[in-house]
Amino acid sequence: MGRVLTKKEIGLKMKLKLIALILTAGVCAQAQVANVSCGDFFTMALKTDGTVKGTGRNDRHQLGNGNNANQPLFTSTFSAAGVPLANMNAVSGGSAFSLGLSNGVALSWGYNANGRLGDGTSTERTYPVRVSGITNAIAIDAGANFGLALLSDHTVKSWGGNAQYQLADGTTTDRNTPVQVQADSDYYFPGNILPGVVAVSAGYNHCLALRDVGDVFFWGNNTVWSHDRARVPTSNSLPFMFAIAAGSDHDLSISSNGIVSSGILAGRTYGDVYAWGRNLFGQVGNNSNVDQMFPGVLVLSNIVAVAGGSSHSLALDTNGVVWAWGLNTYGQLARGEGPTAKTTSYVPVQTVLTNVVQISAGDSITMAVLADGSVAAAGRLAYGALGLGVFDYVAEPLLCTPTP
Repeated sequence: MGRVLTKKEIGLKMKLKLIALILTAGVCAQAQVANVSCGDFFTMALKTDGTVKGTGRNDRHQLGNGNNANQPLFTSTFSAAGVPLANMNAVSGGSAFSLGLSNGVALSWGYNANGRLGDGTSTERTYPVRVSGITNAIAIDAGANFGLALLSDHTVKSWGGNAQYQLADGTTTDRNTPVQVQADSDYYFPGNILPGVVAVSAGYNHCLALRDVGDVFFWGNNTVWSHDRARVPTSNSLPFMFAIAAGSDHDLSISSNGIVSSGILAGRTYGDVYAWGRNLFGQVGNNSNVDQMFPGVLVLSNIVAVAGGSSHSLALDTNGVVWAWGLNTYGQLARGEGPTAKTTSYVPVQTVLTNVVQISAGDSITMAVLADGSVAAAGRLAYGALGLGVFDYVAEPLLCTPTP
């Protein structure tokens, strides 16, 4: 499924890596990143030592670095003044706020309108605080103005803005402390609580949940699929899935076809990509710009991970190569075409990102963690969201790895 790079592309990649090494003062090899998460014009990175760094927009303290100045380079997130945040297992960026996970405890910092920090107040937080009552979480994800926590009993709790039923408690009341995600009574789940959840993903104002039996539930804003919104989780028609990703208004999932036997992604499950939802810029990847009401399989196989941005999508294949489709105004499709060729693609196209182990997509932003623990970025550089030290855009991926 991969292809041999041309001499021009190889030369371009070598040049870009040289520039990136200069930008990061030659310390890329020392920094090991586990994963990255794109927020609203900012990016959070979890390092393998359990510390966290952030770059980009910071007007609401969403980077957690002790001030509210935008940051063009990755800066440390602190638990208190001068004390780096440590022992973290996950991090997620939302709209002007961030979530973190440390040994089951959910943390939050930044803007707190709608109760999106889940700490029982509306107070903006410069440093991380505990999300009320969440001590047994195994995963977290941030939406636009709300948060999700997957608990160790495989149920889900939610908090924050709820105008589009994104908290799935049957109301449109904002909550500044977590509430239980319910399920439609037609499914006859005990207590009408959605059970057996193994993964969650938050879009702009809707959510996805993957259960252990491979089915996918969604709730929240539902304007693409019908004229109403899903007050509580409702299942869609899909084969057995193992991964999900919610974009702003579109969704992605991967069917379970097999296990990668060798290479940098050995042991990972792979399969075919399904997509549905808003499609004005081709982010569904079905070779049109017509909204897709129901999941459809893409001409893209052997995929281990997907990511949904505001108007573009990403997929990582078994060889560590990233594919992209959708809006490309700021070069977020990472095709290495240069600043004058930013063509929207309505079908998946191969990027110049290789040797990748994790991907994240934001608002015109593409981030990728490479096998050596470094980070590559492409797309819009507003507020310094790519961590490259400048405020412009890059159509060719550059290394932007956080320094130690």
